[in-house]
Amino acid sequence: MANANSMTAHFQRYSKRRFLVIDDFSEFRMTVKKMLEEFGAKQIDLASNAEDAFELYSEHRHDVVISDFNLGDGKDGQQLLEELSQLGILRRDTLYLMASAENSLHMVMGALECRPDDYLTKPFTKTTLHTRIDRLLAKKQLLSPLLKALDEKNYPLAEQLANRLIQTEPKARATSLRYLTEIYVAQHKWTEARHIFNAAVETRPLLWAQLGLVECDLAENKAEEALTSLDPLLEANPLAVQAWDLKARALEMSGDLSDAQAALQQAIQLSPRSLCRLRNAIRLAQKNSDLDGELRYFRLLTKLAKTSALKTPDDFIQRQQVLLKKIQTSSGLNKKKVVAELQTALKEDQKLYPSSMLMLWSIALARTQAALLEEKYAAAKESFQRLKKELLPSLNCIQETSFLTQISDVCKQLKETEMQEAIATQINIVANSTEEKCTDNVLALKAYKKGNFKEAIRFFNTAHQQHPNSITIAINLAQALLKHAETATLTRNEKLTCKSCLALSRRLPDSDARAGKVQQLIQRYANLRESE
Repeated sequence: MANANSMTAHFQRYSKRRFLVIDDFSEFRMTVKKMLEEFGAKQIDLASNAEDAFELYSEHRHDVVISDFNLGDGKDGQQLLEELSQLGILRRDTLYLMASAENSLHMVMGALECRPDDYLTKPFTKTTLHTRIDRLLAKKQLLSPLLKALDEKNYPLAEQLANRLIQTEPKARATSLRYLTEIYVAQHKWTEARHIFNAAVETRPLLWAQLGLVECDLAENKAEEALTSLDPLLEANPLAVQAWDLKARALEMSGDLSDAQAALQQAIQLSPRSLCRLRNAIRLAQKNSDLDGELRYFRLLTKLAKTSALKTPDDFIQRQQVLLKKIQTSSGLNKKKVVAELQTALKEDQKLYPSSMLMLWSIALARTQAALLEEKYAAAKESFQRLKKELLPSLNCIQETSFLTQISDVCKQLKETEMQEAIATQINIVANSTEEKCTDNVLALKAYKKGNFKEAIRFFNTAHQQHPNSITIAINLAQALLKHAETATLTRNEKLTCKSCLALSRRLPDSDARAGKVQQLIQRYANLRESE
């Protein structure tokens, strides 16, 4: 009788949870689905690619995700996990299992760096899957209140819960200690974090604790101490990607920019798919005046970013300028090759961001600049006149100083004195403005005030892509979507966008003047869902 009750309880645990299986092979999806059904699962969603999986998870926030690493064309399982995590969509109490038949260094390091809850080598048996899910779900259940507090960034509560688990749950003690260090680091409580790291290292040389001590050194501007710790650590753990990242930070802090870039290059060779790491490498290459390195990193960054939800228009606009610099320093056949690469890049950029006025103007400006560098002055003049005609009515909307400066330089070369003076005035206005510095956001606000909500949503969307962590732009986009919903039915993607914008806006403290408006928007969204 006891066994029967236990089996019933087990089936109920699975039947109450929602699962998401992601794999580009239908046979594997159906095999895993059948396994889960035999465990008692009833709510199982299937996705053949990362894009569909992203939408499904954003809508349902599944309890368990089982994702293959390789997902065919487009983004892979690592990129999906990274995007869900960095955009704040992934619930900490979601059990995320990564699966793959591959064991290449790049794949393994990339997968581990994104820190899934577990890694499954394909093919795996029903027993293996069952055992892993049972064990990890039990652990997640024990940590559930703490994970919820962390999702809400309620660090005082999270600290209290972590300390309680450390004292009362021996099985969760090690994991709770690691979460406690995360809580301390988020609050810049370096002394408290260092105390836990030191205690862990004294027990045995745990890599996560050693890296934590280096983090503390860097936070307290102790670059030399950090480097002293990192050298033996890397000798013992040459594949520790995070250690190479930290070494790059320490070297940059101590002024050794060339070696900092070399350290970051080591991290990229181990795990080349992180957009954040590539952006850091670009920044260091710029500081080192390493144009070839900068272009090499941009080529890799933009190749990966094309299919990523973490891409920004700025990635591609900056690539345009680096290619223009390369044209300027090249000659002969090499120059022709870079010109051709720029023209291809501009077509790609226009296809990726057809709704961003800043991008379209940047493309037009880049074509003018390229013509000048090729000494095709008549073509440059003609191209700039078309751009000038578009820019003049909207010049007061342009917020990006770097873009305005580039236009000013072209005006100087083409002797467009009047336009150059108008741009100088706008640069001065932008420098003293407290508004969100994003052209598409300003264009969206103008459209919204005129009642052109569809156009406003289009511009707010591109502004949100350019500044994904801007709460102001997220609030603007959510408000425009909800206003549009008063007279039209929102698409599934529009609803998901509105939901994610409101989730980002919830980060505001109650003391922020915008918090009340966000609560009103959340209520309007809830009313909209109830009326469907």
